[in-house]
Amino acid sequence: MTNICSDNLAESRDFYTKLFDFNVDYDSDWFVHLISKDKKLELGIIDQRMKLSRKIFKIIRKDFM
Repeated sequence: MTNICSDNLAESRDFYTKLFDFNVDYDSDWFVHLISKDKKLELGIIDQRMKLSRKIFKIIRKDFM
């Protein structure tokens, strides 16, 4: 599963469900899990405004940039 961060979960969810015809498998206030109709592709969208998301992003950014 690929994960991305977003400032607007609802907008990102709607964009990817329309673009790739994904189904919403899980939807919360900080995380959305999308899955393709054939169940072969998955996409997680994380609210980057969450404290934990910011900490993880800082670690990744430090290690890879």
